Amino acid sequence: PPPPPSGGRSSAPAGGPRRPPDAGRIYRAPPTRAAGPAPPAAILVFIVFSWWSSRNMATPLADQATALFGNFAIGSAGYLGVAVMVLVIGALTAATSHFTVVTYLSDIDIRQPDAG
Repeated sequence: PPPPPSGGRSSAPAGGPRRPPDAGRIYRAPPTRAAGPAPPAAILVFIVFSWWSSRNMATPLADQATALFGNFAIGSAGYLGVAVMVLVIGALTAATSHFTVVTYLSDIDIRQPDAG
């Protein structure tokens, strides 16, 4: 082994190498915020444009807006379809999250069984 640094003393403490202060801690990500005002704002903008385009159908400005953005009329079937998609995506996300957590916890149990 190489000789200790000058002075005949080792730089490591008597108990061995020092561990970093956060060694062994589990990292927890900071909590995330919900979607916030974006979805209600988007719905409001869509409703306002739909109302505006229905009131100004025969004007040149409405023709230009329709050519640029398309028609803003969704209808009740469109809103129902969006609601169903939100529910399906939410269910798939919940199922995937549940599966991931249960798999991770069972993996921990297999690797580190209780000593009881």
